[in-house]
Formats: sequence, C-alpha cells, structure tokens
Amino acid sequence: MRFGKLNLVDLPRKHGAYLARNPQMIPRIARSYWKLLVKKEHVLRGVELAITYNCQARCRHCLQTELIEPGRREFTQSEIERTVKECMEAGAIYINITGGEPLLRPDLLEIIPRCQPRKVLLSIATNGILLGPMVDKLWKAGIRMVTVS
Repeated sequence: MRFGKLNLVDLPRKHGAYLARNPQMIPRIARSYWKLLVKKEHVLRGVELAITYNCQARCRHCLQTELIEPGRREFTQSEIERTVKECMEAGAIYINITGGEPLLRPDLLEIIPRCQPRKVLLSIATNGILLGPMVDKLWKAGIRMVTVS
C-alpha cells in the first residue's frame, strides 16, 4: 500500500482478523468503505475523544498543559454518549479515548459502555502509569486496543 492511496487488495487482509472476531462491525465498515470508495464522499472514520485534561505526568510532547483552562469542566457521561452517537451517525468506526490521562477519570469504566464498544473499535491512549491493574477491567468494558505514550 502506498501512502495516500488505498490498495483494495490489502483491505480484506488488513481488517479480516478484526471482523472475524467482531462480525457485528461488518455493516458499519462496509457502509463506510462504500461511501468512501464508491460514492467518493467524505467519511468520518475515526475520533479522538478527550475525556479529561488531568494528568499526573508532564511530558514535553503533550499539549495537555496548554489546553487546560481553570474552571473548565469535563464532559459528563451523557455528553460523551451523545457525542459518540453523533460521531457514529457521521460514520465513525473507530474511537480513541484520550486526555490528559483517561485512566484518572474515576467513572472511566462507566464511560466505556456509553461509547458503544460493540459497534465501534474502541481504544484508549494512556501514559501507562496506572495501566497494570486496569488491563482486565478495560478489556471487559470493551477496550480492544491500548496505546502507551
């Protein structure tokens, strides 16, 4: 596959294993590719969903400290759920929960089901500091990919 150009031969191989484990995603992904490849429409495919700006680390590469505004409240669970629904209606098939450090949100395990993990590929981006004891809980809640920065 070349950068900037889709190779249709690689698509089934690339997504086949995931789809075999999650067949309920086939209609959403097929609809997304239909709009993108056949109808040549712009399609929202992925979303970075920042659920908090709180973080216990101060990494140079992170914009968390520049984005934080004193007194700014975090999204409520219902606001997150509504945002995810709107993103899915726009075609999103992938949602990455991020922050700050999303593992600092005390209600994270309640937020994950609101992100409809049976209908989208749900991942989380973390600094990894709190990850160890959370891995099994995240999996059971619906997280299927973890990125550690």
